[in-house]
Amino acid sequence: MRALVLLTFSLPALAQPIRWAGMIWQPQNVAGQTIEHGALMLELHLDGAKTPVYMQLDTGCDADLVYRIAYEELAPEAARLGRDRIALNGTAAGQRFAREPFFIRREAGVSWVAKFLAAAGLHCNALKGKPVLVGTVGTPFLENRILLLDFVAQRLAFLDRDAELPAAIARLTNFVPISYRNHKIFVPLTIASVKQDGLFFDTGSSALLLTTTRLRWRNWTGGEPGDSRNTVFKVWSWDRYATLEGAPLKSALCLGRACFPAPLAFFESTGLYNFEFDRPPLEAAGLFGNALFEGRYTVIIDVPHQRFGLFSGSLAYSNPL
Repeated sequence: MRALVLLTFSLPALAQPIRWAGMIWQPQNVAGQTIEHGALMLELHLDGAKTPVYMQLDTGCDADLVYRIAYEELAPEAARLGRDRIALNGTAAGQRFAREPFFIRREAGVSWVAKFLAAAGLHCNALKGKPVLVGTVGTPFLENRILLLDFVAQRLAFLDRDAELPAAIARLTNFVPISYRNHKIFVPLTIASVKQDGLFFDTGSSALLLTTTRLRWRNWTGGEPGDSRNTVFKVWSWDRYATLEGAPLKSALCLGRACFPAPLAFFESTGLYNFEFDRPPLEAAGLFGNALFEGRYTVIIDVPHQRFGLFSGSLAYSNPL
């Protein structure tokens, strides 16, 4: 078990108390291995739903989504905002939200038998009081909130957009400016002493450190596709399997003052469209995920104020609230 480091100084309280909730992880099978922290789930209590529900917390997703079958089964009275959107009310990690717009993701090509069985399964789990996966919380949900991800204490929290961090916390946090475009959180990183502005933070890529294009991967790692020394993963990504090849970077990766020596970098080798980062309108260099911070940092994602922060250690254990 990973040891948790408790900071010995006391921190002043926030004007708005932090309501910490435990991180919920869904294991994933990757290359025959079980990754315990495979997908990060958020527990929500939706108005009208008798039991709590789960949504994946995915900052790589540019929309807040709810699955149609789950919506019709668990929250049918939600207000419509159009043919493909609804307004949800409830709480997420203890923080209230109201009339939050979610797109309805329709299950294309699913037979009526499969839909019936899925609805029956949801209904059965709801009767048992068991939370079910009903959708995805993407970056639009963060446009008016501050998200705290404590990867040491395994806790998360939301703050209102106008909440101010105490000066002591702000002073100890390594903040860098972000660029928020196309519903992606672009964070400046330095690789081989060269600043990279085109990499976005993706909590949906929990098990991967860094994923980029084939050309950048070759430049940054000095590796060759198909080399037997490469680490190869098959992962499920947007309704299909992706094949990822990885090798260590030739140099450290740095985010502000924090540096990570030679982390693994990956590229997708079969040409899946969603890994073609250079394509418009995304025009990105790649993404990086949660694994970079596991057991070491609390991440502060502050989209309203266009900044990304790293607090060394556990903010949840250091804050008395």
